[in-house]
Amino acid sequence: MKKTKILILLIIPLLLSLSLSGCGKEPAPEDNQAEAETSLAEVSIVKTKASDKIETELNLSGVIKPSGRVNLISLNSGTVSAAPEAVGSQVRIGQPIAFLFNEITESNYNTALSNLTNAQISYNSLKSSAEGTVFQAELALDKAQRALELAENNYQNQSRLTEENLDNAFNNAIISTGSALDTVYLSLNSLKIVLDDSLSDDLGSIINLVDQAKISLNKAETLYNQIIEASLTQANVETQLNLTTEAGKETQLLADYIIKALNKIPISNDFTQTAKDSLISSVFSRQSSLSSSQSALQTAKQNLASIKVSNQLTLDSYLNAKNNAAIDLQNSQTALSNARQSSDNQIASAETSLRRAENEMTQAQIQKNRLTITSPLNGVLSDLNIEVGDEVSVGQNLGEVAQVKAMEIEVEIAPAIASVLTIGQKVKVNQNQEGVIGVINPTGGQASGKVKVKITLDNQNNDFVAESFATVNLPVSLPASTPETMTVPIKSVYLSADSAKVKIVEDNKIKTVTVETGRTIGELIEITGGLTEGQLVITEGAGFLADGTEVKIKE
Repeated sequence: MKKTKILILLIIPLLLSLSLSGCGKEPAPEDNQAEAETSLAEVSIVKTKASDKIETELNLSGVIKPSGRVNLISLNSGTVSAAPEAVGSQVRIGQPIAFLFNEITESNYNTALSNLTNAQISYNSLKSSAEGTVFQAELALDKAQRALELAENNYQNQSRLTEENLDNAFNNAIISTGSALDTVYLSLNSLKIVLDDSLSDDLGSIINLVDQAKISLNKAETLYNQIIEASLTQANVETQLNLTTEAGKETQLLADYIIKALNKIPISNDFTQTAKDSLISSVFSRQSSLSSSQSALQTAKQNLASIKVSNQLTLDSYLNAKNNAAIDLQNSQTALSNARQSSDNQIASAETSLRRAENEMTQAQIQKNRLTITSPLNGVLSDLNIEVGDEVSVGQNLGEVAQVKAMEIEVEIAPAIASVLTIGQKVKVNQNQEGVIGVINPTGGQASGKVKVKITLDNQNNDFVAESFATVNLPVSLPASTPETMTVPIKSVYLSADSAKVKIVEDNKIKTVTVETGRTIGELIEITGGLTEGQLVITEGAGFLADGTEVKIKE
């Protein structure tokens, strides 16, 4: 019953519409032509044009990713004691994200710190002591150097004084010798007169004495003549002094012989007692002068010898002092060298211990620092998979920090297109945003043969969201295969295994044309043959229309 009602309701409107249409008048011819034009299929076309350059825009897509992601890898084991940052937090490089506690690490750190402190104290103390020893040795060396300089100066001064004293002694000896020679000379002349005039050879009682007196006279004269032949100098004064002494002795002996002879001569009218006494007195006077000169010579000789000995002893004393000072200096130099060597060895040993303690402290500090998990870069804590109380092992991944202030999109393009791109080239992202080409891989992928290109995005204003989908519009301009090459949208080409065809509009009708194709560049494909410049290639609307079908071109 319900189906019958529904059928009646459907038939009534149909009958009404038929009756109404039949009541109208017959259509005019102009209306038929307009209706025919309205019923034509509409197609979109492009006009072919030859060019030596292909300019297009590649529409690519990719996933926005942070420019940097770094896993938080634990480099020490321990228990999570704190995790102050939550996922999504902005973090700075070096900012703590989590803290671990490890009793062994803490103990090792405290031990290393104590050892380092003790090593530093020991090193400083030993260094101070060693440097003090060296300083004392340096003072001793300086003192020894000054003592040697003083001893050398004293020795030189004493040498000058000794030379002066010796010069004086030599001069005194020369004077004494000269004076004694004068005495000898005068005495010889006086005694010779007495001998020649008063003691004649005919006195038989004194003949022997006279002969002996003459012998002494000859010796004394010979010595005197020998002495006066050479000038008195410091070089020969000692020899001359001895010769003068000998001459004086012979002259004294001559006087003795004369006195003895005079005493034996008898008194006579020709030789009175008075004359005799006078001669003897004059000879005695000469003897007295000779004795005085001999004493002076002996004194000069003794003084010269004494000064020589005294000078030598004094110089030897000063020389010994100088030599001892030189030995002290050498000993001080050796002591300083030994002190420095010992100091260097001790300091080197202490320094080795200190460096070892510092190295142990460095290692302990590194392990302690590793108990603090810090951000490796400025970014966002994108993942954290630990909680307070969790046990963490070495090498465990604790989370991730992402660099979101700079994002990137990776797309793949043909090598031919990649060759005309440049680093820093600007591209559109999501139609209204901008990026720049940051990386162009120099090699294509083994599987795809395409080149990977990274687009860098400035995300300082947080315009992009990581892991979201984005479109990239990449403007491309590259040389055509030939100057006569034309390009059409790839969607207008019907490709098969052995041919490529396009549909064109010719006299407002569809016509299929076989073409030769070249490279595919984004959404364009090169036509290298089969078309001429100015033809209208259908891009849309002719998929199921046969050749000869009249069509209308979309405005």
